[in-house]
Amino acid sequence: MFDGGSYFRTKLDHNLRFGVIPKDASSKEETIWIDTGGPGAIVHPLNSWEEEDGTIVIRTPFCEDLDLTMNTEEINTFLMTEYRLDPNTRKVIDKQIIDHNMNVEFSAVPTMRRKIQYGYTAIQCKSTPGEGCFAGFCIWDMLERKLHKAIYYQDGEVGGEPMVLKDKATDMVYIRIYTYNFEEEQTYFLLFDGNNGDLITRLKMPYRVPFGFHGLWVTKEELSGHFSHHGEKESASVTASKEISYV
Repeated sequence: MFDGGSYFRTKLDHNLRFGVIPKDASSKEETIWIDTGGPGAIVHPLNSWEEEDGTIVIRTPFCEDLDLTMNTEEINTFLMTEYRLDPNTRKVIDKQIIDHNMNVEFSAVPTMRRKIQYGYTAIQCKSTPGEGCFAGFCIWDMLERKLHKAIYYQDGEVGGEPMVLKDKATDMVYIRIYTYNFEEEQTYFLLFDGNNGDLITRLKMPYRVPFGFHGLWVTKEELSGHFSHHGEKESASVTASKEISYV
């Protein structure tokens, strides 16, 4: 900030570290710090889980030299990367780039902290106007450790980050995204099949809809459980709502 550059950037003389908090920790002093041995930046991890042998697996977009400046059309490069950590030795067991071609960020999964099959990230590319606008989204197969499918929007159209919707009755996963068509000056709502990326519906919105930022779909039951966990009472507006979306 003081030298006129971005305050959100990689310090190349500092190594990236992971802080692992034991599930039964009662103080911050119990945090296990694991040095990756080099600089870098992680903004929105995709998923993480613990293997049977205690190994912690992290799948995340990783940027070697982040310099986030919002008033430019330049974009940073994030590659999907897997880290495997040993909390006992406090070392990185392995680091592998899963895909060297797709520049991705803004991650979403239907279930966190578990080894599930599919996760989703937005696609960054030079065809979009700077950070925060995306050309499509990727489906990552976390069991096969590979890119499952890349879906791009229509020409002249950009979208926000993917939001995961899960039908609890069928376990079907959907991806919902708002896009904006520059030529038409029109917002569209897109719904995709979360397994194969097929477009299910494309709806023309009657007004401009912002992309939103870090959206999460929360059912009434989930929200009630959140309030109960923290010993708080629901507001009248939440109680009256069947489902509420935070964007």
